[in-house]
Amino acid sequence: MNSNQIIESLYLTYPGNISNSQFSFSQKIKYFFKTYLITLALIFCVGIIIFIIDFLVKKYFGFSIQSRDSIYKNKINGIFKNVLALSVITPFFEEIIFRLWLNLNTTNIAVSIAVICTRLVYIKVHLLDISHWSVVIQRIAVFIFIFLIVHYLLSKKKFTARLSTKRFLFYLSAIVFGLGHMTNYPFIHSWALFFYPLYTLPQIIMGLTISNIRLKQGFGWGWLLHALINLPTALFI
Repeated sequence: MNSNQIIESLYLTYPGNISNSQFSFSQKIKYFFKTYLITLALIFCVGIIIFIIDFLVKKYFGFSIQSRDSIYKNKINGIFKNVLALSVITPFFEEIIFRLWLNLNTTNIAVSIAVICTRLVYIKVHLLDISHWSVVIQRIAVFIFIFLIVHYLLSKKKFTARLSTKRFLFYLSAIVFGLGHMTNYPFIHSWALFFYPLYTLPQIIMGLTISNIRLKQGFGWGWLLHALINLPTALFI
């Protein structure tokens, strides 16, 4: 088995036109849990590497980046609320932003763009903040407005993407998803930014395996995998 076959067996590559649509539900469940276990194993292995890197950073530079992970500061009181936030709602929106559009369906692209734009418009409002219903209604209205415009513009022009373009977008979404988690770590020193991408390797791996199952079995399976991976963090932080 060569290196490319090994990487493919770990579900880290673009699946091309391969789909599990013909699989039975039990086969899809089997594939799902196989992907889940492989993802956990890879994250564990990368976690050891990150632990060593952080040890060396702390030893030679005098600070620990990993211990400053802001996810612990954003913990919500109550296990139920924590699980709901970190293992259900947040993965749902992240899947829409980073992976819903991967099949290049017009409606899915429009939904993703509308969610991204709405989030940018209300960047100062916490994603899970529903304390002010007027703001919630405003966000929904902005989302619908942007969605309708984008969907109308996209539906007027048919476009097809080459396999190389689809493959590029597959890997780009995983990398951007991973690097986006650098915001979990507060700014320390400008020269220390070199280390930050290394700490997002677990999320990049997640991005690859979730994207793989999203394209093979659908959006819901990717969301479920993301939620299950986040569950231990939601329960024990």
